[in-house]
Amino acid sequence: HLMSISGLHITMLAALAFAATAFAWVRVPRLALWVPAPSRALALAALVVLALDPWAVLAPGFWLSFGAVASIFYVVALRTGRAGKLAAAFREQLAVTVVMLPMLLAIFQ
Repeated sequence: HLMSISGLHITMLAALAFAATAFAWVRVPRLALWVPAPSRALALAALVVLALDPWAVLAPGFWLSFGAVASIFYVVALRTGRAGKLAAAFREQLAVTVVMLPMLLAIFQ
């Protein structure tokens, strides 16, 4: 329950942040050079979270959330060519599963 509810809320906030960032990058192209995607954006998000709550680094949700997003960024960055939407979604889900499984087993046994 915790993972699905937390994941849903994080996804909604991530979608909102993505929409705002994409809007800003289209309107002000210099922003794309100042904060390039995807790895620096993730590091900036982690920095903001830790600035607001330094103890977040001890929470499983911090590692699960940022681990999942990092795995998606990694898979998306490795894309070459034009894969179908279903194949791309399958690769992303597989990456999240592979990355999250050891963390889930370690945290929740």
